[in-house]
Amino acid sequence: MIVITRGFPIMLQDKDFKLIKDKKIRNLYQTIYSHLKHIDQLQTVDELKAHETLFKAYKNGYTSNHKMFKAFLKEHLSNPYIYIDWFQVFITSKIDYLNRPKLKHLDELLKYCELQSTFGYLFLITDTLAKHHVGFINLISRIDILSYILIHDLDLDKTHLPYYPQNLIQDFGIEYAMDGRLMKNEKYIALWEYIHFKIQGFIKELDTALIQFQAHEVTLITFYIEHIGLKLKQKRTYLMDYIKTL
Repeated sequence: MIVITRGFPIMLQDKDFKLIKDKKIRNLYQTIYSHLKHIDQLQTVDELKAHETLFKAYKNGYTSNHKMFKAFLKEHLSNPYIYIDWFQVFITSKIDYLNRPKLKHLDELLKYCELQSTFGYLFLITDTLAKHHVGFINLISRIDILSYILIHDLDLDKTHLPYYPQNLIQDFGIEYAMDGRLMKNEKYIALWEYIHFKIQGFIKELDTALIQFQAHEVTLITFYIEHIGLKLKQKRTYLMDYIKTL
């Protein structure tokens, strides 16, 4: 199986956190996001369960000697308000999706987005008003994962990772090639455009909600969404050029 870590190459890089001028907040974000990326890169149930054991031990007062947990403890002590239980939600849901990678409906795909976005979890964990912002953060997660799927669908087609729901594939009349992968034709591009339209709607909805977030959060969210928009534009240009060759 081809290994693709969820988020590359549109995931945040350490240098991107320099956008946050407050050093204390920047350190917190870097530490939390580094932990989320580590979980995201675990590829098997056994690896996830091993990390889950370490996380549960941490919650019970035992901190692993792993430098990631030591850094996490330091930031947790300085920021006791963070909602660390979301790490457990991430681990549990990732195990669940490894066991059932096929999604049937669009609603299932949207829920997958909400449960698998490292960028979304960053705000669920660190936002002091996260319980009031869950709906807005879910928009961020949907934009993140749906964009990832559109950008990487040709690679995801080779893997057992979730991407286009089976019912949407059927609704758009997309057929499978002899190698078992989706045929890349006008029907396939119509599905791509449909998901792209959904993303644009979520971005517009999020734009009206940004006033609910703190300034440093808005800075990071805006940067990330703009970066995603650029990647999607590049992929769409590629598809439009490709369709001319059919």
